[in-house]
Amino acid sequence: MTFKQLIIFLFLYSTAAYSQKLASLESRAKIELEHENYSNAIKLYTQLLINDPNNILYLEDRAFCFHELKQFSNAIIDCNNAMKLTPNYRNKYYILKIRSSSYFYLEKWQSAFEDLDNYFDMYSDNIDINLARAYTIYKLERYNEAIESYNSILSDQTITKEQTVEAYGTLGFCYLRLDSISKAYDYYKKIVTLDSLSNDGLYLLAALLTIEYKFDEMVECYTKILANDSNDVTALFNRGIQYAFIENYDLAIRDLKMYILKTNYSSKGMYELALAYSGKKEYDKAINAYMNCLKYDPNSSRIYNQISWTFFLSNKFMEGLKYANKAIALDKENEDAYDTRGCIFYKLKNYNSAIQDFNSALSLDSLYSNAYYYRALCYIKKNEKVNACIDLSKVIQDKYYNIKEGEKPTEILIRENCNN
Repeated sequence: MTFKQLIIFLFLYSTAAYSQKLASLESRAKIELEHENYSNAIKLYTQLLINDPNNILYLEDRAFCFHELKQFSNAIIDCNNAMKLTPNYRNKYYILKIRSSSYFYLEKWQSAFEDLDNYFDMYSDNIDINLARAYTIYKLERYNEAIESYNSILSDQTITKEQTVEAYGTLGFCYLRLDSISKAYDYYKKIVTLDSLSNDGLYLLAALLTIEYKFDEMVECYTKILANDSNDVTALFNRGIQYAFIENYDLAIRDLKMYILKTNYSSKGMYELALAYSGKKEYDKAINAYMNCLKYDPNSSRIYNQISWTFFLSNKFMEGLKYANKAIALDKENEDAYDTRGCIFYKLKNYNSAIQDFNSALSLDSLYSNAYYYRALCYIKKNEKVNACIDLSKVIQDKYYNIKEGEKPTEILIRENCNN
């Protein structure tokens, strides 16, 4: 064999070995992909792309793997590179599907819509694609257009119950954004009718009952959810709050304690537990729970104010004053803190300071009934009955206002001071 023949032989041998190695890599990559071992598949496709960077099939498959691992930005990069290589590639709709889904999960709604719109051209009869496209229109705040899209989807005879529930849900949100509460309510009712036994349907029913202030029925909803899934901590938390609303504080405390344990001492749960203890008039336990909240959020004006209010309820006015001052120092726009400190000043018979704080609270919230009520009490103590009666008339208009225990109802105060 001549030297030239040897060189040709070695070249052909190395080329064949190289091709065999690439074929082996490709085979292994496909096997890993089929077995959903996406991380391993990505490594293998990356090696393949180093040797063949313009291979669209490799880019497609790696993009899919990135998507399944929720590495959406990487998936988009591979899809973009694939589309640049051959914009008219026969399988571009598959690439658009991966890229639009990635944009969707990243909440890049305009880009998702553009890809879905292109994909829609080819698969206009695919309800899932239609639903995704309609949802991006909703997220782009084109509510009337979204309503039209969803109504078109609902007219399809092949739509499933789950798809119908999804469409009704977003239609409800569209009408809410358009301030058409009654239409939104109608769609939510339809979901409950279709899906009354699933947890999604029960959650929606609970939301509707919130609008109607039907707390007992909300408790029933969350109880059914927990019967379906005893580990649903959101239902446990919400049921605890509803028990507190109906003044069943023992059960509220039970649920909220369980929620705190299941969520590794959640500050949110501790805060609601403190409110339940306060409702039960176990003020020392309430203050202790609030103090635990401060460990997680030491600069919370809201928590300092709640501690102050709890001291007020337990007639420990000087202790309450200290925490009210701290709440105001942390947030000078906390109307609740001004109201609390005003109530404390009222109890300490410092009526002028109380009125100043109630003025501050009302400058931040002109509908603050508690501030009007206690400012009226201050005016009565100062024998300024005209001002007192003006404030009391504003309290009486608030049908949701509850007079604090130990104080006279607004109607009696008006009868005693304003009808002469």
